Amino acid sequence: MIQKPDGKIVWKGGFFRSRAYEKFKADLIHNVAIALLRGDFDGAERIIDRTAERILNGELTAEEVAITTSVNTEELKNLPHLYAARRDEVDYDIGDKVTYYIREMPDVKLYKLKAYEAAFPISAFAGDYHREYYYKRRFLPTARALRELIEDAKNAVVD
Repeated sequence: MIQKPDGKIVWKGGFFRSRAYEKFKADLIHNVAIALLRGDFDGAERIIDRTAERILNGELTAEEVAITTSVNTEELKNLPHLYAARRDEVDYDIGDKVTYYIREMPDVKLYKLKAYEAAFPISAFAGDYHREYYYKRRFLPTARALRELIEDAKNAVVD
């Protein structure tokens, strides 16, 4: 748990480890936390900036963009992992893990993109992840929170 000097809880442990995170996001949080523990505020900022560059330049690997989720229903719902599972043409049972990514869809603007429509099994990955989706929807909210934490850490009083 990370708290501000006024006692306000900034993050609890679940923020640092979540199965819902893509590897690039988990690595980002981990590496920024390590830099902050070392007092390397500029290094923490550079880690965030470099991650943004890698996303936008199409440098992430299948492993880094993959999302793994358990199948938890047989109902036909608009959930990305269920759509990816159907596209994989494999019979998934409740409890099975589905690994997928969000594919670039050039004809669809981000504000109209429904993640389930762009979800494909990771086995179909060809470097064609949706850069704008991963940057704006998956990276930016975390980057904003991390930058706030960096500022809080700079201003923290150490006894």
